[in-house]
Amino acid sequence: MLKGSLGTGILAMPEAFHNAGYGLGIFGTLFIGALCTYCLHILIRSQYILCSRLRVPVLNYPDTMVEAIEIGPQWLRRFKNASRHIVNAFLIVYQLGICCVYIVFVATNIKQVVDEYWTHLDVRVYMVMLLPPLILLNYIPNLKFLAPFSTAANVMTFVGLGIVLYYLFGTGVPHIGERNVIGELSHFPLFIGTTLFALEAVGVVSI
Repeated sequence: MLKGSLGTGILAMPEAFHNAGYGLGIFGTLFIGALCTYCLHILIRSQYILCSRLRVPVLNYPDTMVEAIEIGPQWLRRFKNASRHIVNAFLIVYQLGICCVYIVFVATNIKQVVDEYWTHLDVRVYMVMLLPPLILLNYIPNLKFLAPFSTAANVMTFVGLGIVLYYLFGTGVPHIGERNVIGELSHFPLFIGTTLFALEAVGVVSI
């Protein structure tokens, strides 16, 4: 949960606050965080209740949807088989979207460093360079072999966050009056998307 909710997305939160303004950003982040937590709580509680009724140890998301519809309103029960495919489709789109965002995020940051100290290359070049190691990682069948990579990722995330905080507070914080309390309304969807990217981790809980 911690790794899923506090990954590299947290490093994108300054951009989210830039889009929403610091006032709206604070309240918006709290609201979105509370909403995500509440929805996840309902989902996990529903899984727990269904597992107890069916006397099974665990249910994945598609099975949870099917069983919930099975004991739900009569007019919904005819859609129970289709609901499994709908849930799987949403999970696939969600995971693909997250993976795409991560690749763009990592490639953009690598490009910024390389541009500063070496040469200028298109960001798509770095995306292509990232694909082979990422594909190879997905071929690892046992999750225990990924533990060292996860540990290294945690360390790098906190180091990166520390660097951000150092430059934020160590080099002088701009006066708060120079920042917008409420950003432009047209940028608010970007704030919502970035915040959800940083906080939401439903796909790593129980699929």
